[in-house]
Amino acid sequence: MKTTCRLMLSNLTVALHLFWVPIVIACLLVCQQTYLRELIRSGAREAVSTEHTMAALLLIVLGILLFMRAAVAWHRWLMLGERNRWLWPRYPENEAAKYFARALLLLLLSLCVFVAVSFVMWLAFILLTLIFGQTFLASLLLLIPSFFLLFLFLIYMVRVNVSLIAVALGKNVPLQEVISRLSSANGVIFLTCLPLLLLMTRITTTSDQAPAEPVVLGVAALPLPAQLVIGVLACLYWLTLLTTLYARYVEGRAL
Repeated sequence: MKTTCRLMLSNLTVALHLFWVPIVIACLLVCQQTYLRELIRSGAREAVSTEHTMAALLLIVLGILLFMRAAVAWHRWLMLGERNRWLWPRYPENEAAKYFARALLLLLLSLCVFVAVSFVMWLAFILLTLIFGQTFLASLLLLIPSFFLLFLFLIYMVRVNVSLIAVALGKNVPLQEVISRLSSANGVIFLTCLPLLLLMTRITTTSDQAPAEPVVLGVAALPLPAQLVIGVLACLYWLTLLTTLYARYVEGRAL
């Protein structure tokens, strides 16, 4: 955790240079959503057209693609010290395309695992409810198993996503090899992911206006600029964490 935070905070200017385009797109998207929500709240729901939805989808897709390219450049900067000084950063396109393909594959794989685990937990909840006749007791009995499964899923997510660093560096490291080398890092992974889990935890409020506010990473009770800052820092922390784990456990060196 200490190394990850040190690398992230000491390279904020580099991060701003690499990620300024995705950040601008995120700001535009949030501003658009704020505008649309104000229209809906004022009773002008009919003013929200298909063009608004298509524009939002276009911004989301463009933001994701540019974020992936910037993520590759960030990994290469931390691992190789590779950086250019152009206002519009030049990215290694071949690695960026492979990075996007691997990230999409891992996302689909993780989604399948999550759906399967959720289905099993739902069946267990139904069964316990039928046995004890109380939903509260069933929820209580599933509390510890749920936390345990969350822990396992978190470990799985981190271990498979560390393989993205090898793709960003242009190295052909098998996914199974990356996972096996991280087998002794489960405790470290959990501790270093705690700040990220806290950032992604929804902050609720009793205010009636809160649900109508734009939400970034589930943070609903903070001012919009604070939401954007938290979202950027959370993404940067995640990318830096993956890079740190790859350097330490796969390549066996410190950053």
